[in-house]
Amino acid sequence: MKLSIRKFALGTALAAITLSASAASLTTWLTAGAISLQSGVTTIDFGTSTPNDSAAIQSPITPITNGIATYSGGNLYNTTTTGISGVSARPVGSTGNWWSIQAGQTGTVNFSSGISYYGFLWGSPDVSPWNDVSFWSGNTLLDSYGREDFQPPLMNNNWTTTSYLNVSTLLNGPLITKITFSANQNAFETDNHAYVSAVPLPAAAWLFGSAVFGFMMAAKRRKAA
Repeated sequence: MKLSIRKFALGTALAAITLSASAASLTTWLTAGAISLQSGVTTIDFGTSTPNDSAAIQSPITPITNGIATYSGGNLYNTTTTGISGVSARPVGSTGNWWSIQAGQTGTVNFSSGISYYGFLWGSPDVSPWNDVSFWSGNTLLDSYGREDFQPPLMNNNWTTTSYLNVSTLLNGPLITKITFSANQNAFETDNHAYVSAVPLPAAAWLFGSAVFGFMMAAKRRKAA
């Protein structure tokens, strides 16, 4: 009877983990500066190239893979000035290339396994749908953000503003597997992206169940002794 109760408790705990995973849960915060302050991140700065003041380096970019992340769509820019008027402005703090999503474009970041944190330098942020960043878990939209979702002074559309957006999943929440950046006008400029990979939820649930089962077997052996 006691063992059956323990089995019920284990099943309930695992069900709770499964249920909590079905709720879209993200938390966001802004930090000053041009890079992520989160520990253990993998950073993507899009490299360097010869500055070009008249055109994108690649349009669209050749897919870029860094660790478990693959970037596609959008343009890369690198100018000797603060940008190209009416086209794209360098995010304050960016050096080398920056990633710019132009009018009617979508840039996508796909992850081969889930992540628990993502951050990026957002240059001259604009309201949605001028700038729109969306976070996905599989085919499920977790949330979307434009400038209107955050408060100044760290978030306004002045090109001299530095805004670093940080997004994190909540405990036992769904992991991020894809991010899309879109713009209905020029432009959505970003740089210094960063992410933290995470153990997929099924693996975490299995480890939790194994630990509980181990405790149960240890208790049973002590009672038998």
